[in-house]
Amino acid sequence: CEGIGVNTAAANNVVTQLNICFDAHFDLVTIHPFYDGNGRTARLLMN
Repeated sequence: CEGIGVNTAAANNVVTQLNICFDAHFDLVTIHPFYDGNGRTARLLMN
């Protein structure tokens, strides 16, 4: 999570920041780390 914060802070425009956040969300959902609640956890982190 710290890496995402550093990357978004260093990004120079909103589109780049959003792309970093979208990629983080997609990566979490793709690896499916939990038996149940992956979508809810990903949405919680996006908020």
